[in-house]
Amino acid sequence: MHIAGVHSIGSLGAVHYLADIYREVKKSSFSLAVRACYEGQTITESELAAGPYVW
Repeated sequence: MHIAGVHSIGSLGAVHYLADIYREVKKSSFSLAVRACYEGQTITESELAAGPYVW
């Protein structure tokens, strides 16, 4: 698993969303882009911006 954000807080947003998308793609390899909102260091919302692209 590789998680990268444009900013370090973006990686936390991806992890926040990961549990939701995992149920959909199960054990397939995939890539996606996540949009997240935060206050301080707390993720308040995350949503799918593109994908998931299963490969």
